[in-house]
Amino acid sequence: MKRGRVFSMLAIGMLAGSVSGASGQEAEMLVSQCLSGANVARIWCEEVAIATQALRAGVGFVDAGGTDVPGSSSTLGKKLGSMPRVSASVRTTLGRLKSPRVTGRSRSDVDDQTLWVPTIQGSIVVSILDGFSVVPSVGGLFSLDLLATASYLRLPSEFGDNAGTVGVGARLGLLRESFTAPGVSVSVVHRGFGEATYGDRTRDNAEITFDLSTTSVRAIIGKDLPFIGFFAGVGWDWHRGDMSLRTTAPGGAISTATDDFTDRRTVYFGGTSWSFLVLQGSIEAGWSSGFGDLPGRTGDFGASSNPLFVSAALRVTL
Repeated sequence: MKRGRVFSMLAIGMLAGSVSGASGQEAEMLVSQCLSGANVARIWCEEVAIATQALRAGVGFVDAGGTDVPGSSSTLGKKLGSMPRVSASVRTTLGRLKSPRVTGRSRSDVDDQTLWVPTIQGSIVVSILDGFSVVPSVGGLFSLDLLATASYLRLPSEFGDNAGTVGVGARLGLLRESFTAPGVSVSVVHRGFGEATYGDRTRDNAEITFDLSTTSVRAIIGKDLPFIGFFAGVGWDWHRGDMSLRTTAPGGAISTATDDFTDRRTVYFGGTSWSFLVLQGSIEAGWSSGFGDLPGRTGDFGASSNPLFVSAALRVTL
């Protein structure tokens, strides 16, 4: 009965994330509000709205990264009998984001910019269920781990402050890695980011503020060879929260816009790992899909541009 409840809760959480992501991209609402507030050029309202959407999802993507448990495609399992296994890791990530350059003075030819976001993340994973064996060499079906993460993001100077996040989640095992089988698992993690501000109303013609919480689903497959392991996966991020922008027209008039919607992106990642007894090192890289552009927009920044990340991690499993 307890196992059934755990599986039901996990499935409901994944389904809720899928449904909530259906609201789509609504940058048009921000543009409409921006145009109605003051005599601001349409191209400027469009670029600030696109920048708001790109920066919020980009920061959430870099924080979530690829694997929720670095270098691992299988759940932990149990040590002896009912003794749970515990894993702790530290990971550094460098993410590349792109957006329209909307800080400084507004102009008719808004170009794009590249922003780099380094992060450091710590996580703890605890095994809960060992799962079932299909045959003696194939096990881990419906095994379960719980995990918690904490991150620190060093945001570019255009943001007012750096940021920290915390997250909790679970990983469901479908197949445990063995001599004959790869490891396969699915994880769900929810991270809380808080509020971030990009630009400064005292010196820039645009200021962007957004709240952010991200729900991430990851499906991963991997296989260990004698001296090295490989893994790859696909995932989906749902970025939620209020978004607001404030722009200044050439004559000094102020226009504002606010909206609250969910943005879903697809994530692809892969990497390699090395094990040394209880210590494992890994590196990985990945990218996220872009989003739909505004009809008729002519700005330099391509909404379909892919944020990227690379990361390195160390993990101890006991």
